[in-house]
Amino acid sequence: MLTKFFLFYILMLLLGNPFLAILVLVGLYLAADVRYVGWTRKMIDTVRTEREIGELSRQVALNPYNASAQNDLGRLLVLRGRFRDALTPLEKAIERMEDSPETNYYLGLACLHSGREEEGEARIVKALELNPRFRYGEPNFRLGAYLLNKGRIDEARGALEKGVAIHTSSAEGWYLLGQTLRAGGDKEKAKDYYKKAIESFRNSPGYKRREDRRFAWRARMALRGL
Repeated sequence: MLTKFFLFYILMLLLGNPFLAILVLVGLYLAADVRYVGWTRKMIDTVRTEREIGELSRQVALNPYNASAQNDLGRLLVLRGRFRDALTPLEKAIERMEDSPETNYYLGLACLHSGREEEGEARIVKALELNPRFRYGEPNFRLGAYLLNKGRIDEARGALEKGVAIHTSSAEGWYLLGQTLRAGGDKEKAKDYYKKAIESFRNSPGYKRREDRRFAWRARMALRGL
């Protein structure tokens, strides 16, 4: 707080206008946020997503048999973390879209986070059977993290290895794989994977760094703990 006040004071002295100093300070904050954090974009995306959810909710209320709208509504609800709310539209969508990797995947996530873990796991596995490269390794990472949390180390490793084989520059994938090897007792191999997570973050483009930064940070902390 003191740093921000000091910066404001310096800008006011340089510019001679407190309002202009505030505008410059806001501009600097927005530039830093876009480059490093992404909160502003997240807020904008959240507002846009909530609008889409509202529109899709109206569509399915008028036509409950619109499987595409049900699927899109369920997917957005999952992305917003509203897993239980997502179950109903996704269950209606899957009746007509049983062979859709997307519908199976998001229904799987909704089930995993709603206490229906066995069904959720099966749905994600089916999504990967339908399209092993669906969402560029993401389902493998979600499944691997779930299996790791359940202590099913070998299965988690298998899922995560498939994920990083598809998405070789995923800091998240390499970090999770490191966690899996660490849980399995192979600390030296875990170190290699943590280092790959950090390297992937460093080599990723700006927009991707905002997503990968937390996994690179976790990998650094994990390395220090070994």
